[in-house]
Amino acid sequence: MRADATGRLRIIEVNGIPGLKPVTSWSPQLFSMYYGSGAGAAEDYRRLIDMIVNSGLRRYGLN
Repeated sequence: MRADATGRLRIIEVNGIPGLKPVTSWSPQLFSMYYGSGAGAAEDYRRLIDMIVNSGLRRYGLN
């Protein structure tokens, strides 16, 4: 974000959770190390995304 000439905040860039590619990024690999399902990396990645989405839903009372 950056303030414009009037002091109003403006969004200049949105980066939706960097490093969240399946298998090649650190976040999914770390998740698999600690919360691995035994069903493989693809299932662990789905579970990670599910946890992120459900966390947001709970935070805003949308679950």
